[in-house]
Amino acid sequence: MACILRDIIYVAGISIVLLFIDWELALLSAFILPAFYVIFIVFGKHIFRSSQILQEQQENLMGGISESIAGTKYVQAACVQDKHLSKAKDKIRSLERSRKKLLIKSSMANSTAVFIGILATCVIWGFGGLQVILWGKTIGTIFAVYYCLMNLYSPISSILSSSFQIQTSLAAAGRIFALFDAFPVNNENRDGVFIDKIPKEIKFSGVSFKYDQNGKTILDDINVNFEPGKLIGIIGPNGSGKSTLWHLLFRYYEPDAGIISIGNTDIKGINLKSLRKYISFVPQNEFLFNTTIIDNILMGRDIDESGLEKILGESCLKEMLSDLPLGLNTVVGETGMKLSGGQKQRIMLARALVNDPMVLIMDEGLSQLDPTVENNLISNFKYMAKAGKTIIIISHKQSLLEHFDKIIVIKDGKILNRDIP
Repeated sequence: MACILRDIIYVAGISIVLLFIDWELALLSAFILPAFYVIFIVFGKHIFRSSQILQEQQENLMGGISESIAGTKYVQAACVQDKHLSKAKDKIRSLERSRKKLLIKSSMANSTAVFIGILATCVIWGFGGLQVILWGKTIGTIFAVYYCLMNLYSPISSILSSSFQIQTSLAAAGRIFALFDAFPVNNENRDGVFIDKIPKEIKFSGVSFKYDQNGKTILDDINVNFEPGKLIGIIGPNGSGKSTLWHLLFRYYEPDAGIISIGNTDIKGINLKSLRKYISFVPQNEFLFNTTIIDNILMGRDIDESGLEKILGESCLKEMLSDLPLGLNTVVGETGMKLSGGQKQRIMLARALVNDPMVLIMDEGLSQLDPTVENNLISNFKYMAKAGKTIIIISHKQSLLEHFDKIIVIKDGKILNRDIP
């Protein structure tokens, strides 16, 4: 932006000098400015659109390659390597075509600008020559106007080139803004209340929610309490809104109606970081970074040795780590591909326990565990509940029902039953 501002000031200064030297030739050569503006309008729209298409194709290509790498085993199992490779090649060819189109349009814009500059020179020398022959204008004046015009052409071309670069950048920025719109970012509410880590009841009062304002209602007038010191189960068919409950509790989204409170405090009035240290969750889709187990657990957070030992015990990781030559320093691979599903779930649980949360939510976080590990974890959860923590397990496993202190049944976004065994 500083360069553009400098060039604009330079153009204004040279234009004033031109007017003082010979206002007639200056006005004649002024056609160069609207001509450049027309170039910007005509080519700018095409360059912006071509840049958008290029960004979309790059995103599509990288996303496809990433998915193919992550799902290598499934691609090989289905014997469709050739099809995936063919799709990738088609995307690369399409990307190159779009890149060439953008390059051609940019080159055409620059070439047109050069042509206008040459045309302006011809006009100045032609009309200036007539003035010298017919009206006695000095050749020095013509040279002076020509020199100023040449100095005017360079910054105008620079401004034009910069504007096209901005168009390309705006297309890329548009993709980022679209991502932000898809995943709302809540205000951290830095002036909000910092919640103490003591047992408190979580209450949903008349909560309704839909992801799309014109779409299906996911939660409809939910009224339910989650008491501290209990192991609570949430069950219901797929798509009934079970996971949406903790999405709202974690403030990934805001309810369309109703209030969610912890103790007597609306969660909107709680500092966001404080809220997310009070509550932890294990999602149904495990995600591990391509680094060591210890790095995946801590994720940059600090913990002392005794605290780490406690977490490893609560998540039943000690036996698993003893079977790995490098233990906590074992690299898990892309998305944890070197580990089993159950092992990844236990690492995710350990990650959730680092903040020592008062509320732990397991969203199908026990689905891939063997019965022995599952029973050990349930025993650990019961112990945590006795210490005043709230443990919420979202699951389809019938084997878990007997362990819950309270069962909440959700169907089609409504609470059907609040059963206390």
